[in-house]
Amino acid sequence: MCKFIDMYSFADAFDENGRPASGDEGVVPLNASLQIDLEWISWKVVSDITKDKNVLKKTLKEGEGYERPNDGAVVQVKLIGKLQDGTVFVKKGHDDEQPFEFKIDEEQVIDGLDKAVMNMKKGKVALVTIHPEYAFGSSGST
Repeated sequence: MCKFIDMYSFADAFDENGRPASGDEGVVPLNASLQIDLEWISWKVVSDITKDKNVLKKTLKEGEGYERPNDGAVVQVKLIGKLQDGTVFVKKGHDDEQPFEFKIDEEQVIDGLDKAVMNMKKGKVALVTIHPEYAFGSSGST
């Protein structure tokens, strides 16, 4: 187990009263010091695909091999597109449906999806967050 010990002022972490008891968690008085026993189990790497933080990819499952698709490659994917509130706006390749197929860098999909897939290996599963600039812009989709 990794033991991480640091001291924090709860004036910065909680409101002016500290934190009241909640469920099985106890009261944290104002200006209390904190000691944390922490065991690092795992982490998910987040990659900035576009180097401007507008297309972020969090790897959920690593892919196989080392090859990645290039411009003009035809790829097949399963995808579920959701808005920030969780509303599903597209679902492809699930529920016995054939995978969604498109050609990379041929403007067949939004730019952010092209860029994300070009940075993936076969079998990789990722959560991709795409800023409007690389999706449908400020006008949305029509």
